[in-house]
Amino acid sequence: MRISVFALAAAAAAIPTLAGPSERALAAQTPSPAVQTPAPAASGQAQEPRRRREVSPEDRAKIEAALPAKAPATPKSPRKLLVFDRQGIYNGKQYGGHASIPHANLAVQLMGEKTGAFTATLSSEPGAISAANLQQYDALYLNNTVGDVFDTPEMRAAVVAFVARGGGIVGNHGASVASPQWAEFGEILGATGASHREPTEKATLVVEDATHPITRAFDGKPFEYVDEFYRLAAPYSRDKVRVLLSIDPIATDMMQGRCFGQCLRDDNDYPVAWIRRHGKARVFYTSLGHNPDPFWDPQILAMFLAGMQYALGDLEADATPRPRGTAQFDAALAAMSTYDFGQDRASVRRFEREVSLAAATREGAADAEQKMLKVLHSKAPLGAKDAICRQLAIFGSSRSEPVLKQLLRNKDTEAMARYALHGLGAK
Repeated sequence: MRISVFALAAAAAAIPTLAGPSERALAAQTPSPAVQTPAPAASGQAQEPRRRREVSPEDRAKIEAALPAKAPATPKSPRKLLVFDRQGIYNGKQYGGHASIPHANLAVQLMGEKTGAFTATLSSEPGAISAANLQQYDALYLNNTVGDVFDTPEMRAAVVAFVARGGGIVGNHGASVASPQWAEFGEILGATGASHREPTEKATLVVEDATHPITRAFDGKPFEYVDEFYRLAAPYSRDKVRVLLSIDPIATDMMQGRCFGQCLRDDNDYPVAWIRRHGKARVFYTSLGHNPDPFWDPQILAMFLAGMQYALGDLEADATPRPRGTAQFDAALAAMSTYDFGQDRASVRRFEREVSLAAATREGAADAEQKMLKVLHSKAPLGAKDAICRQLAIFGSSRSEPVLKQLLRNKDTEAMARYALHGLGAK
């Protein structure tokens, strides 16, 4: 009996491939930022509609177990949320979409059903973003929308009109690069950009306001998390957003893995979640959500629900922008205070960066100087005292002179004190 080549090929394709241990390990270690997009159909050939991806039964069970029991606020009226997950052209190619998109869709849908906070409608169709359709919704959730997803003047006008009437905006992760060439959207969201390291980056996250209703689930305690953390770009500014979560660059190894883009900010400021007001609109954004894990984490889901209720207009929360506090400088100074000559200078470099940021304002410089002088008074190692004297030479004031003159009396600290005094112009 003759067997055709096509039959053999079909039979081979039907046999499951079993990867060996080394192959499975390699696959687990290789980042998969997006699912692959099918090749475009030939000219004149209709393309198959994109199929909505499914969540496995195991992952669904984890999501259901982590859902908040109740909403933090009672809805003022029945709320409708449009969850939009369209993918666009990004860097010249059609973006395939993050694998976590169906997890976010399901988590949001189930949260609304369980708590009664809202009814969610899921869509990836461009027609969903029209002035007529958006009229029925209270907020628009952009679920990892990457690329030029608002690619027509009509869609952009619809979003602008929606925001102008007070419609809320929620975004996670890739929403910061939704239509990156459309500057007005960046102003609405509060940032653009998506520089990052690998999706296995482990960061220590700081809760910037322990009493804030959107991050209350964290009890004000810092915590470690693994995700693909974005380094956001302009128009991001703490003058425009109320930062709720941020990376602690002192407690985090900021040089983990490969870097895609610009991974170190000059201001050492790495926000992870914020809210803001844009006219009448309320905006909540978090860079979390490259991986599916946040969508079965009870505390993260509690933050998402609170952020959505803020955007919907039901949860009152202070969105007043706040300047960066002193926590980062204090941590850098504490870490540097144990440094001595011959040790790794990483803590000194971080301290120097934080000093330059603190000294950008008169009040910040005065506060930093006072804290540094206390270290000079202490039994800190000579390496730490030398690093402080070098910074006092740059921005120190007359308040430093008495302490520095005392250091002149000790042969071990005489040279460093003289250097600082010379910088101050003291005699």
